[in-house]
Amino acid sequence: MNAVKWIFLIALAGHLLCGVCDCWITYLPNGRFKFDYMKDNQKLSEIFAGMPLRRALLSMVLGCLAMCMMSFGYLALALWMRPISAVHGNLMLLAVGVIFTFGVAHHILCGAPEWLYVRLGRTEEARQIITELFQKTSVTMFVCYAGFLLFGVALFTA
Repeated sequence: MNAVKWIFLIALAGHLLCGVCDCWITYLPNGRFKFDYMKDNQKLSEIFAGMPLRRALLSMVLGCLAMCMMSFGYLALALWMRPISAVHGNLMLLAVGVIFTFGVAHHILCGAPEWLYVRLGRTEEARQIITELFQKTSVTMFVCYAGFLLFGVALFTA
């Protein structure tokens, strides 16, 4: 098997791992997390009851690893594109930098509020803290998705 196939297999494994990490912080022991629950501590506390702290930690750490693994595939596609279209290839390289940088931050900043909420005892004060943290750092998610959009547009318009 040549190197390109290995790179894409690593990227595929990274995408699968990323999906697992997202599920760990979305599907909790008592049901599925919904953003509406962040407005009501009773609902939020019920959904997080019994959640082991290691789930959020594993989601953060393995999510960062997944982003690294995924980057190999995106970089390979960007480098493949450069001889075809330097502009599109360079836009794709820029997008990979944005995806990786903000994606890693997003994985940490999405898992951290859940870890903090459980660690601080699922109190109203903890809910207020994590809601503020999430609101102030959710830009990382939007910028990461903008990177994916830029990558896709550059790839499919070349």
